[in-house]
Amino acid sequence: MFRTGIDTVELLEPEKTRLVPDTSSYFRRGRLFLEAVLRKELDLVVDQVQEWHDVPRESVAVCVPTNEKVDEVVARLSRRGIMATKITGDGARGSRACMSARCTASRGWSTAG
Repeated sequence: MFRTGIDTVELLEPEKTRLVPDTSSYFRRGRLFLEAVLRKELDLVVDQVQEWHDVPRESVAVCVPTNEKVDEVVARLSRRGIMATKITGDGARGSRACMSARCTASRGWSTAG
């Protein structure tokens, strides 16, 4: 999801990409960068869900890369007054709520519990 009013979208050519090693202790710089990007993206996701006021909440599912992010998405949605629940091994808890689950590229949807 891109918001051209917020983000500048640039076409990147992978063959022209220069990899730069992260020499910080335990890859600290790289991890901080990725965390900042993910936090920004989660804010955009929550904004988008809030804008979908005419879509039934149980029709909305948010997929994130880790179980910790599942909890964070549920908390952020709840703070905005949007009923949210996470999908666990037993399925989604509650009805009429926005759902959140962990998702991996190789395995698809995965439960958060």
